[in-house]
Amino acid sequence: MATWVVDKGLDKLLAQINAAAPGRNKGSDGSIGDAAHQSRDSDHNPESPPPPGNPDHQVDARDFTHDPAHNADMAVVTESIRVSKDRRVAYVIFNKRIFSSYTSTGGRKAWAWGPYTGEDPHTGHAHVSVNDGNHDQTQAWTIGIDIMASIDQVYKEVHDLHYSQFTSDASGRPKESVTGKIETIRANTVDASKQLQALTVAVVALKQQMDELKNLIQTGGTDEAVLRQIVADEVSRLINATRLELG
Repeated sequence: MATWVVDKGLDKLLAQINAAAPGRNKGSDGSIGDAAHQSRDSDHNPESPPPPGNPDHQVDARDFTHDPAHNADMAVVTESIRVSKDRRVAYVIFNKRIFSSYTSTGGRKAWAWGPYTGEDPHTGHAHVSVNDGNHDQTQAWTIGIDIMASIDQVYKEVHDLHYSQFTSDASGRPKESVTGKIETIRANTVDASKQLQALTVAVVALKQQMDELKNLIQTGGTDEAVLRQIVADEVSRLINATRLELG
């Protein structure tokens, strides 16, 4: 097979996920398709001849292993990408569901989750396909899990500080009270990370709604009073949804 390349936008997404979850399992990661993929139409197969303006033999899809135990939670990643409405997206599949940046032939609306009934249910990995019109764009993706990585780094710094300076008292015995506080910090860190991940998705969705409302105002599609009510309703909905998500 001729030399092939992966869309640079997907390489950027891979780098971000790896940075946020450096210890993640990569067993189901992949880009170029295997023999089974090559026997059918698939974005894992290199395109040749390529669409106008695209590199020859470019692969437009990547798979990312679902490993929530090591912060690679593809439920968070795929939902964050969905609500961000990233212009590079063609479609995304995860856990028996699919969304696309276009209305499907079956009537599923753009950016809305719908059932996926393919042979592989994609429960062990997420599939992300990009479109040819926005190929090789390397701006950062919205993935959600990088929040947990940042919080976990703070915890590790506090943890290291504890063991380097406060492990023992004057008699050389462990300072159990300090150890207990460190464990409390760890528990609070986990809770905070879950809340921030849920809030990240909500904030991205709210920003998208605000952009759409701004466009309505600029095109004369609504007036200020209607705008205020729509914003109030949307903020209320997102707050309630986030509370439900957090349990």
